[in-house]
Amino acid sequence: MNANTSTRCAVAEFVTVALALGLLCLIPTISRAQSCSNYPGDKVVWGATTYTYAHDYIDASTLIPTGSTDVCAAINQALVDLQGKSNICATPLYNNKGLVDARGISPPSGKAFACSVNPFPSSGGHLVSVGVLLPAGQIPITDTWVLGPNMHLVGQGPGVVGASDVAGGTTLIPGSAFTGPALISMGDEPSQGGQGPTICGGGNCNGISIEHLRLDANSVNVIGITNNWSQELNYVNDVQMTNMVGTGLQIVGELSNPTSPPGKADNSGPYTNIYYSGSGSCVSISATYGTRGIHGLSCNGLNRASAAILLDGSNNTIQDVTISGYIGDGIAIGSGTGFAQDNLLFNIAASSVANVVHIYKTNVVPTDLTLMGISGGTTTIIQDDLTGSSIPSSTGSVGLYVLGEAMSGTNGYSRFTTSSTSPGSTVPAWYVGPGFSSSTGNVCQQPGSLYSATGLDTSISTVNTLWGCVGSGGSSNWFALSSN
Repeated sequence: MNANTSTRCAVAEFVTVALALGLLCLIPTISRAQSCSNYPGDKVVWGATTYTYAHDYIDASTLIPTGSTDVCAAINQALVDLQGKSNICATPLYNNKGLVDARGISPPSGKAFACSVNPFPSSGGHLVSVGVLLPAGQIPITDTWVLGPNMHLVGQGPGVVGASDVAGGTTLIPGSAFTGPALISMGDEPSQGGQGPTICGGGNCNGISIEHLRLDANSVNVIGITNNWSQELNYVNDVQMTNMVGTGLQIVGELSNPTSPPGKADNSGPYTNIYYSGSGSCVSISATYGTRGIHGLSCNGLNRASAAILLDGSNNTIQDVTISGYIGDGIAIGSGTGFAQDNLLFNIAASSVANVVHIYKTNVVPTDLTLMGISGGTTTIIQDDLTGSSIPSSTGSVGLYVLGEAMSGTNGYSRFTTSSTSPGSTVPAWYVGPGFSSSTGNVCQQPGSLYSATGLDTSISTVNTLWGCVGSGGSSNWFALSSN
């Protein structure tokens, strides 16, 4: 047997043994020249006797040249290929659906990523159910990232709250030639959409989510996140917005002023765990007839005289909010032209603002408001222009303040609070204490107030449990309203 024959026999013997032991389960080499049947970045799925390629997961690190850090170009290439618009795939991959994983792309040591293109342009087409996992590091974007229906943008965390470094987190920052009005748009941007969007098809983008990011405006006057066209199943969670000059979160509904283009952001949210630092407004909600609310918000202003939160929409819940650095209003309700009815504010604390909550008297009056757990402020906790009353900051906190609607035939509004304000206050309150009878001659200071008796007065046979303050000024007295 010659040497060549011996070699062939040895190779054949190795292959036979390898097949028997299952050692040839090797993933074939994938190159950009191959077709959609084994697309770059695909994962291999093994069956009983053979394998196939899964297009629903794309490793974006396989789509850029060795040594490149252009994460935006890699993501863009993956999205283009998903749509079947490249020379690699003539038909859409996996019905335009998939997960693009860019976490394997690393930036240069101590430097930002390269970002030569906008992976989410407004004219990018109608992608469905695409998730994008961003890598840790700073990405200088070129224009607004406009997310289409059912797109999920997930970073590696926003980093330490308020810290200047972004180690371990994902940061989007305007590049040197940035031109967009916002860093991220849930659906079309206001300037692009006009009276109707171009990317959302039927005028409503559903299923968009943004999570675990930092948006660093780098003192450029831009909006952090704008939502004009996204309704159901949309949410924002765990996002920091730092070095802001413009509004952090902007939400626009359909009840806009006739001179302005209407939005489609009704029923959107929830918006949770958001941190804002800058000189603009933290949040602006306008023209909505209902959202899923804002839950967990920290607004840090830079001696801004106007409001931290502009609330000019209806049926919103804003809770668990801290406000510092602003010196005007904490939350301004009805200061604009939009409707502001049926809103609930809960657990709001502010330190530097003059008015924690300011209810404005506008052409479209804000009514049916419920404020609970409001505290802080340097002048008033609640300034109510509609009824011409206020609760001073010296009170400490307000457990409950309810403003109803205008009373028929009068110029007044139904209103109630649990705040025990100083004598002579025009704000009715709800007091709780031991029981007493009308024979005790108790004088009350705030007509319209209620008193709930929690104890039993054994000196009388009938125990009155609810009392009302009737009269005017210092001559008012408690009048029994109910008994048991």
